[in-house]
Amino acid sequence: MNRVIGFLFPKDGEFFNLLAMSGLNANDACKELVELFESFDSLSPDELAGRVNRIHNIETRNDDLTLEITRRIHSTFITPLDREDIHELAVLIDDYVNLVDSLAKKASYYGVAQMPPAMKLQAKTALEQIGLVNKVIRKMERMQRFEDEKKLILALEDEADAVHRAAITELFASERDPVNVIKVKDLLEHAERLTDKSLEIARALEAIVIKHA
Repeated sequence: MNRVIGFLFPKDGEFFNLLAMSGLNANDACKELVELFESFDSLSPDELAGRVNRIHNIETRNDDLTLEITRRIHSTFITPLDREDIHELAVLIDDYVNLVDSLAKKASYYGVAQMPPAMKLQAKTALEQIGLVNKVIRKMERMQRFEDEKKLILALEDEADAVHRAAITELFASERDPVNVIKVKDLLEHAERLTDKSLEIARALEAIVIKHA
């Protein structure tokens, strides 16, 4: 009987812990992306494949975790947050990890000769942002406001936008190979979506905290 009760009425912390684990997966994947971009120009094909595979393994792990969160949402009688809010957060974080995974694969498949400095900077900005998002996730269980973290996430988003615009301008001004223009532009825009996604997660978290204030 106790096991049945524990299954239907889990401790509130279980869902928060699962979301925190997913956030850490996002952080780990982005950290691997930063390291990949920093060493990209000197990696052998085998080393590059290994780095990309490490990110993909994190993506697979987070897919499994997202499925577990979804399963628990549907099997738990009472949840600490609205079911749709838990599901939205889990999906947004999983989308983030998927973006990191696909960006790493694109960088590998496109065969660019050198990783543009703007890409390295964008990845570092994304890592800083997702670190702040993880701080917010840890605060969520106590329904604490996070104005300071949100301001920093927004400031980093503005920085990322400026870097993106400058990089696109430089690309069209200096690159003569149209195929390379297409490749690098796509990579830059993909990296931009990473910083956008962090802000989207932060706004979803803020909406939950306001709802439960």
